[in-house]
Amino acid sequence: MTSPALVPNQAEVCAICGRSSTMVPEFNDHHVLARSLGGTETIRICVDCHNRIHAQEDRFKLSVTKDRVYLLEWDKVIVDRPRHVPEGWSEGEFIQSLQNAPDALKQMAAKFRFLSDDGIIAAGAAFARLHDVEWTLRAKLFQQALLRSPWGSKRAILIDVAREFGLERAQAYREAQLIGWVEENPGVSSVLDDLPPTEVLLKIKDAPDPVAAAELWVDRKAADPTYTRKQFAAEVAGVKREWCDHRECPACKATLPHYRKVTDATTEGAQS
Repeated sequence: MTSPALVPNQAEVCAICGRSSTMVPEFNDHHVLARSLGGTETIRICVDCHNRIHAQEDRFKLSVTKDRVYLLEWDKVIVDRPRHVPEGWSEGEFIQSLQNAPDALKQMAAKFRFLSDDGIIAAGAAFARLHDVEWTLRAKLFQQALLRSPWGSKRAILIDVAREFGLERAQAYREAQLIGWVEENPGVSSVLDDLPPTEVLLKIKDAPDPVAAAELWVDRKAADPTYTRKQFAAEVAGVKREWCDHRECPACKATLPHYRKVTDATTEGAQS
């Protein structure tokens, strides 16, 4: 059996529009399921269709069922692929482990009395991190709910899972969209090991320079754990990065050209 791989001088054909590489000079690999969602399979499509998919999210939608992955243009299925499930995957075991997690944490509380003074503080920091991570896990669940059912209303699944958290659909949708934005911006995701609260992340997203805003949040929280969302909101509006090629940076003392994080006040001070 011959391999489906291209042989020299064989024209590529777009999996969406059907045009060949003789008509469109550039082709891209498009992940049927986003890499951030665990996708590995790609389809070969022309650059025009690739740009349209990412620019017109209302027109092109990805949907997932139990065993299939679909790419739809409006309500028309244009890509239909089997859904990859890891070998040995057991949904029942996974759900059981999630259901057991709260009891496991409660059992840990019985051992608090054995902690030293420093241990109590360290445990507090660990539990605070669990609180911060909770909305991220919730949002990823909302994100999956939005992918389900290529026909009918996707809202039904999202509404049901949001209700389990006591949230309205609009809040669940906003959290899913925020998670998606972070995953599509590697500069931001590389700075944020744990995602901040949604109010902070919205400020980062709307900042003139989101990467600098993310760095500001991480730096401030590391220096002062009591740094608040209100303080961040007041400070983030004027933060950005600018190219610095001074032999010795007046702000951070770096000796090589680099991006430095500045605020409006820093810029004014440098100009005076």
